[in-house]
Amino acid sequence: MAGTGEGGNPPAGWYPDGQGQTRWWDGSRWTEITQAQPVPEETVQEEVSSVEDVLAEESSAPVEPVQEQPATVSRHAHAASADPGTANDLPGLTAYPGYVSESAVRRSRWTTKPKIASAAAVLGLLLGIGLGQQSADDAVEEAQDGASAKIAEAQLDADARIKEADRQSDAAQQEAIDKAVADAMATEKGKRDELIKDAVDEAVSEANANAEAEAPALEPRTLVDGGGGGGTDPRFDTCGKANAAGYGSYRRGVDTEYNWYQDRDNDGVVCE
Repeated sequence: MAGTGEGGNPPAGWYPDGQGQTRWWDGSRWTEITQAQPVPEETVQEEVSSVEDVLAEESSAPVEPVQEQPATVSRHAHAASADPGTANDLPGLTAYPGYVSESAVRRSRWTTKPKIASAAAVLGLLLGIGLGQQSADDAVEEAQDGASAKIAEAQLDADARIKEADRQSDAAQQEAIDKAVADAMATEKGKRDELIKDAVDEAVSEANANAEAEAPALEPRTLVDGGGGGGTDPRFDTCGKANAAGYGSYRRGVDTEYNWYQDRDNDGVVCE
């Protein structure tokens, strides 16, 4: 046999264990994994021929006492002999405990009625082993199909999980982008509003300063007590009425009357 296992032992594989089946040898020791032992076609033909010979001889030969014949080693016995410490065909492969050589139970000739029954039993056993091997092959194929189906199912489940993870990742990234954009827009809007307010305040201040600078210089008037009391002109409802009565104009910061009327053009003078 080509190749060796650990420590010079035969390589791992299926070998007959002497109990009508093959047993898995892992390269250094026997395991508890077994399967039906395949029977070579020539062995089946030999046994069938033996039975046919026995049936033919039985019809003409007298019954003779059973005589033990020297045992011969079976051609398809790959394990060790009955001695557990030796191995004929496979050096290094120790015999499985309880191994019984096939040659110890076979006989070279079948001449009596008990042998006919034994031959029929052997033939049935060989056929049964063949059927058992087929059943084992079917079981292996079924197991392989089941494993393939489970692998395919697991692959589909893994693909679905990956797709869902990708979807959630994309959603999270988009949410983060939207939030960043919204925050940036809010910040820019606040800055813009502040700039607009500052510009408006500056424009108003500048307009007031220009109005005061451009206000016509008025000569101080001699205040006449016209019934308003306190040396001020009379108070009217509007500048129009004040002007009709001959009063006006009034300057901001100079005449008290300025505060009575509305400076619509914000030039610092009312009732011009």
